[in-house]
Amino acid sequence: GLDIREGLSYGGPLLHSVQLDMVWPPPDELREAFQDFPGEVILQVGGKAIDKLGGSPERVVERLETYRGVIHRVLLDRSMGQGLGMDALALLPFARLIGTKLPEIGLGAAGGLGPTTVELIKPLLLEFPDISFDAQGQMRSDGDSSKPIEWDRARGYVISSLELLNRCNKV
Repeated sequence: GLDIREGLSYGGPLLHSVQLDMVWPPPDELREAFQDFPGEVILQVGGKAIDKLGGSPERVVERLETYRGVIHRVLLDRSMGQGLGMDALALLPFARLIGTKLPEIGLGAAGGLGPTTVELIKPLLLEFPDISFDAQGQMRSDGDSSKPIEWDRARGYVISSLELLNRCNKV
């Protein structure tokens, strides 16, 4: 596998953040790998990571506590790039507990968001106005995230996102 430090070297001085799409990587190894990295480290907490801890928000937060000082943001993403529709209400207990127990860690969410489905994030956005959200699989008409982005879909996503933020009085 690719060494994280080696991977960081490919990013050069303009690399500002790294997202780790890994299931509970060893915190001490991350601490060592990112000790000199000045940017933001985002840990994806996907379906496998949540399921590995029995679907328990409390157990997820306990595990996240072991990453204090290493990660800056958590991306809650049960879809994991597959374009599956987000169930924001199911993510709310995780977001609430992370926000309460680990307020220094920023929140992000993903899962099936796209130009016509960005509304799925609304329950999380209303409660967490600073939440980050992103799209991957829905940026292609066939949902295949290994293919190039279809820019008309990306444009539609940005426009729909801005309209949603405006309706939620967040812009």
